[in-house]
Amino acid sequence: MVQPADAAKEISRLSREMERLYHELSLKTGLSDSAFLIFYAIGELGDGCLQTQIADEYCVSRQTINTSVKRLVQQGFLSLAPGRGRGMHLHLTPAGRAVMEQKLAPVFALEESVLASMPAAQRAQLLRLLGRYVQLYRRHVRAPG
Repeated sequence: MVQPADAAKEISRLSREMERLYHELSLKTGLSDSAFLIFYAIGELGDGCLQTQIADEYCVSRQTINTSVKRLVQQGFLSLAPGRGRGMHLHLTPAGRAVMEQKLAPVFALEESVLASMPAAQRAQLLRLLGRYVQLYRRHVRAPG
């Protein structure tokens, strides 16, 4: 039987390994980790998402996102449109859409392929157990005291 301390260490190790794999993917695309993250986030959240959404959803500082976005705007991959308050919507330019198609679409396809290689019951179990772990962890992190 796996002890809680051993399970916690293994979950931490697996989480770091996933981070390493995404870093390897960013290297393969030729994008910096922060540029990769922004394109990835736009792929998930949709063209026109807010910079603050990316920072909040991916737990990255707003300063890091802002710096990377400025660089991607200067390189012609993104354009900005004002949102409510100080929020800025991110939009892919034609060059940005090309990056998304050439470099990020294969990443999303890889994720789908990996999950498709698992039986449906295992996929459902994986999602259920990860969701439960996050739910319990959140409850303990946010508990008063």
